[in-house]
Amino acid sequence: MRQLTCGLVLLLAGAAMVKAETSTAEGPTQELAIYAAQRLFPKTATVKDLVCREKQQMLKVRWSCTVYWED
Repeated sequence: MRQLTCGLVLLLAGAAMVKAETSTAEGPTQELAIYAAQRLFPKTATVKDLVCREKQQMLKVRWSCTVYWED
């Protein structure tokens, strides 16, 4: 699994996915999740699915976006 969460990068062998969590101050969009994922997955890979979920935390909104790809 390849995972990016709040700037912390964890690289583990296995699954083809990247997860990016953002705050509203960072402009949490699908484009941001794809950009974060593109820095980690192979250049020849194709995005197969993008799942974004909005999370309310106290007064802030956070987004969790996961991008799945295949080579």
